Amino acid sequence: MQDMQIETARLRLRLLQAADVAPLSELWADPKVTRYMGGPRDPAQVRQTLQEELASGHIETFDLWPVIEKATGQVVGHCGLLEKEVAGRDEIELVYVLHPSVWGQGYATEIASALRDDALERLGLTRLISLIDPENTASERVARKVGLRLERETVRPGGKRMRVYVLEAEGVRIVDLGPKEDAVIEQAARLLVEGFKVHWPDAWPDMTMARDEVRASLGPDRISRVAVDGDGQVLGWVGAIREYDGHAWELHPLVVHPEHQRQGIGRRLVLDLERQVAARGAVTLYLGTDDEDHMTSLSGVDLYPDVAAHIAAIENRRGHPYEFYQKLGFVIVGVIPDANGPGKPDILMAKRVC
Repeated sequence: MQDMQIETARLRLRLLQAADVAPLSELWADPKVTRYMGGPRDPAQVRQTLQEELASGHIETFDLWPVIEKATGQVVGHCGLLEKEVAGRDEIELVYVLHPSVWGQGYATEIASALRDDALERLGLTRLISLIDPENTASERVARKVGLRLERETVRPGGKRMRVYVLEAEGVRIVDLGPKEDAVIEQAARLLVEGFKVHWPDAWPDMTMARDEVRASLGPDRISRVAVDGDGQVLGWVGAIREYDGHAWELHPLVVHPEHQRQGIGRRLVLDLERQVAARGAVTLYLGTDDEDHMTSLSGVDLYPDVAAHIAAIENRRGHPYEFYQKLGFVIVGVIPDANGPGKPDILMAKRVC
């Protein structure tokens, strides 16, 4: 915990430092920021609490951390996971507040996704909640985006009615896919067809091709791992191919059930795969992520002659997964122009795993 830090594409979540006390005290005193959080706090009291926290040197597992905007180095929010009793049940709540100057930039979703993934992966939590004022429709949208669902309403001490949004990941395990598990193979194949049909319809257009792909992943020098719930339903699948004499492995493919996306399952599968290939002596995990549907600024244009300039200025226009991989530490190492036809490139990404 001493080195606790979470990085996203644009933000850094880290432990409290002395320089954070003043901006955080001002943040919690802002009526706009705290409108749905019980109203503004006394800045002197917030300052004293934060200074006492620094002086103690004690690191709590569940606490609030400053949010640092990478581009400016400024403190733009406060977020974290807190222990809370709700209607007689001990819960862990996902909490964040942001400075008004950065509202409307998607930072709330970025923070909530990162905290969710940290809760599921590092802390191994199986349940996470968010208490949301019924009038706070923006926070409700964020909660739904990151996979939380409305469970019920509750009345808090003092009489305030709040909505309880919940994410539960009970029973999700990541295991090897075996050659005799016909039912699991069938589910993984169906995931390929359903998961790729919108933006990559030619990848696995039918069950026959999808089954062949899944069975090929069970061969030598391959890794095939599935995320399954307590009922044996396949929620996601990831595979890898040994290349370059084992120094590098190719991630291929990754797919998550559409109803279980944005719940940290894809992240867990990738992190599990990193451990798998590292244990086999790999240094690098790499992948190609196609853009056949004008999802990024690299699609629909001639990338020659200055391909590197196009990569440096890449924009995500329609939810292309390259940003998902960036949040996991992958970097764009190249692009194959026209790999899938004119204006349809393959974006190459890689990460060191040991």
